[in-house]
Amino acid sequence: MTFQDLKDAVRTGAAARCRATLQPAGGDGTKVFPPTYSGAVYAVEKRRLPDSPPDCG
Repeated sequence: MTFQDLKDAVRTGAAARCRATLQPAGGDGTKVFPPTYSGAVYAVEKRRLPDSPPDCG
């Protein structure tokens, strides 16, 4: 597919999908957020920087 083919397809209302194998920026074994697949369950965790006030929420 050329760039022009892609531009023409998008102009007519088509969607594009790209599949790629990615690595976490932090290195092997580090977390990757957020998952972006259908039916995903998001991992949520509280974080606080050292010497910062506690969360009021």
